[in-house]
Amino acid sequence: MPISQRIQQLVPSSQLRTGYHGFTLIELMIALVIIAVLSAIALPSYREYMLKSRRSSAIAALTAVTQAQERWRSNRATYSDSLTSLGFASSTTDDGNYELTLSGLGNPAQFGTGFLIKATAKSGSSQANDTRCAVMMMRTEGGRLAYLAQTQGEADSSQECWPK
Repeated sequence: MPISQRIQQLVPSSQLRTGYHGFTLIELMIALVIIAVLSAIALPSYREYMLKSRRSSAIAALTAVTQAQERWRSNRATYSDSLTSLGFASSTTDDGNYELTLSGLGNPAQFGTGFLIKATAKSGSSQANDTRCAVMMMRTEGGRLAYLAQTQGEADSSQECWPK
């Protein structure tokens, strides 16, 4: 007697499964493992992309201050020493992720030949985790413009932080 007939004799027909109606535990576990692996790969990339995209607000603010400084300088002998005189109501970027600071060049700091504008990632903001480009800067000195950046440890990261 074949095994299938023997099973039918021992087990009532109401308890026999005639077809699958769902997933087995193994199939569900394999699906969860696949989702976990994909998430482990995609999430860090997504976070890095978001940090990089938020840097655009710092770049826009630095560019706006530099342009305002050049307009100021075209009518005066020196650059401005404050953001308010340039028409900026706040020292924070529009999205609130960066704090802007303006300083002169040299020792003592003077605004006659240039200036340095910094956009520093604010603690508590969504950009606070941007350790590679924690400080974005633009320096104008003697008519030359330099694009600079620093990590949280104050190492130079200008090449990777500024778009090419």
